[in-house]
Amino acid sequence: MKAAREHDIIDVCTQLDLEVLADKGYQGADDTVITPIKRRPDTELPDKHKQSNRIHAALPAPVERTTSRIKQ
Repeated sequence: MKAAREHDIIDVCTQLDLEVLADKGYQGADDTVITPIKRRPDTELPDKHKQSNRIHAALPAPVERTTSRIKQ
């Protein structure tokens, strides 16, 4: 989060109207940054939020797999 702010990555994405997928560490960054939904302590996430988190986790997988293959 610190590096993203220092290099104005979030501001640039906001100006370009780009939505960015990020992990839970980026929560509160901006509406441009889409993060998984955290559960509160001593509670269970509703099924709709669990499904949303599953979809969020699956979206970057093809890109990560391709990047891995390129590096090999």
